Amino acid sequence: MESKYLGSGPGQAPSERHSTYYYGNLYPGTSVSYLNSLPEELALEIMKLLPHTDLCNLALVSKRLRGIIKESLHLLLGTSLRCQPEFETLLLLHTFDKLGLQPEAIMYPRNVYYDYTGLEHRAKMPLLEGEPLQLRRRTIKPQTLVVDRSDMVKISNSAKIIDWWVDAYPRLHWRDDSSNRRSLRPAEVARLRMAIARLWFYSSRHHGVRHRTPTQPKPWSNDRRLYHVRGLSTNELFELLSVQRTLGETIRRDLCSSVKQVDEDPVPWGLEDGRDFWIVSTYLKLDPQRLRSFLLRYPIGSKRSSIVLDVSREMRDFSFCKDIETLQISIWTILFERGVIQGGSFYPRLGIVDEERVLKSASLDDDASPTGSPTTRHRGGGQTFHLDVPHGDDGRDLSC
Repeated sequence: MESKYLGSGPGQAPSERHSTYYYGNLYPGTSVSYLNSLPEELALEIMKLLPHTDLCNLALVSKRLRGIIKESLHLLLGTSLRCQPEFETLLLLHTFDKLGLQPEAIMYPRNVYYDYTGLEHRAKMPLLEGEPLQLRRRTIKPQTLVVDRSDMVKISNSAKIIDWWVDAYPRLHWRDDSSNRRSLRPAEVARLRMAIARLWFYSSRHHGVRHRTPTQPKPWSNDRRLYHVRGLSTNELFELLSVQRTLGETIRRDLCSSVKQVDEDPVPWGLEDGRDFWIVSTYLKLDPQRLRSFLLRYPIGSKRSSIVLDVSREMRDFSFCKDIETLQISIWTILFERGVIQGGSFYPRLGIVDEERVLKSASLDDDASPTGSPTTRHRGGGQTFHLDVPHGDDGRDLSC
């Protein structure tokens, strides 16, 4: 299979496949005057090789380069976005409804083409090429999907949101350890971009009224929530949990907190009666775009009633504060399926940054399910798995 769900590929970890990109400056030492002096045709050929992040930065360099990019934007959207580590996930995010997929079909191979001209007789740009998949004694041939410029613009806007999280992540991750704070390295950026996109996809598919499932997913079941993440290795699941920890701490301290007295640190909502964890878990259901919007809209210590009302209006989703179902629960369920959770203990957790990857296990890099089906390697033994969790909690009924 050429590509598996959520941007990974066989035989090579995503961080390895994309770590060769030099984010922010693809060709160090290249002068602006030299690029401006190039013929337009040659400059355009160079632009076709740039990832989306570098192309956006290049548009700010000079009016001439910006003009070339604007004139050929329909073409450059395809060439630049497919260089992004998270491209396949964002493509699935914005075209999922066009495919009309059943739960297990999320793993089916796809041939995706970009119609950047709008003319049927013109050749279309290939974006993804899948190979036939063997599933339960039958062969699944790749489904063909054609996307247009409007789809690519949506993907481009999502990539810009991820750019914001990449820039903010060092400050959020090392907020209490400023002496060790640094910029993310290329491989770390690739891991973070894919993790944010995966969180986004799960939130869009399972935290809305259309796709609401109030009960917890059961191990080894055909639950669609589990199909969506079984295609990830255990190491990649730990990366998702690592990002969620950072986002959860951001919610706890920057969004869902109140200032009781001047010159005092903000106090997380529900801290006094032990509700702060469930409040944070509930707000983690926000997708990266909405969470970014609320963090920018409300400074630390903003009025709680205003935040709760605004979030409720934005979500328009009864299950947001009614059900606690989250990506974290789905991940724990899959870790139980794989025998990673044993007697309440975990294998060493991995994070996004290199310092948290010293104990990385190679055996947990190749245990993803290419079809999304549950593994039988650790099944049985009379073990059961259940998480006793309350309903969601948005903090609206707190006394102060």
